[in-house]
Amino acid sequence: MKYIITENQINMVNKSKKLGSIVLRLFQDGNDIYKINEITGLPMDTIILSIKDYDMEIDCEMGYSWIRNLFGNTDLLTKEVSLDGVQMGLNYVNVNGILEYTYEDKYGVLTGFATPFWNSECELPINNVNYYHKAEDKEDYGRDYGYDDEVVIKIPSRFNNLSELIDWFNNDYIELLLVNLKELSQSYIYDIL
Repeated sequence: MKYIITENQINMVNKSKKLGSIVLRLFQDGNDIYKINEITGLPMDTIILSIKDYDMEIDCEMGYSWIRNLFGNTDLLTKEVSLDGVQMGLNYVNVNGILEYTYEDKYGVLTGFATPFWNSECELPINNVNYYHKAEDKEDYGRDYGYDDEVVIKIPSRFNNLSELIDWFNNDYIELLLVNLKELSQSYIYDIL
C-alpha cells in the first residue's frame, strides 16, 4: 500500500521537530516551563510534550511540583474515571496545592483529598472527609456521615523523566486511589447497616 504525503505535511513535521528542539534547548539552559511559555508563546501541552522524555531526576519534591504544574496547566493527567459503576473525579485546588477527589459508587459518595507527594514526601495520603450514604429510605438519603479517615501509602521516590511520572499518575495513582476508596466505601456501608 502506498501513502502519499504532501509537501505541506512534511513541512509541518519538520516545523514540529524544530519547535521541540528549541523548547528542549531552552529547558536545558535552565528555563522553567513558564519562562519557555513566555518566550515562545507555545501552549503548555506542547512544551511538556517536547521535554517529557528528557532525562532528569524527579524526586518527591519535584514530583509534587510537576504534578501541580501538569494537572493545572495541561490535559495530560487523568481527571475523571468511569469504571464498573464507579465515577471518580479529581480537581486541583490551586490555593491549597491539593488534589480533591469525589468517588461515587452504588452505595454512596466519598469526598476528600489525595495529593501525591504531599509536603514533598514520598507518600500518598488519602484523606476522606465525608461519606454520603445512598439509602433507599429517602429520609436518610444524602446523610453526611462526616468520617475523617486517613490512609498513607508509600509511592515511588524517583522518576527518570516526565513520561514516567505521567504514566505513574495515569495508571498506578489512579488504581491506588480506586482500590482504597472502594475499601473505604464498603467499610462505611457496613458501619451504617
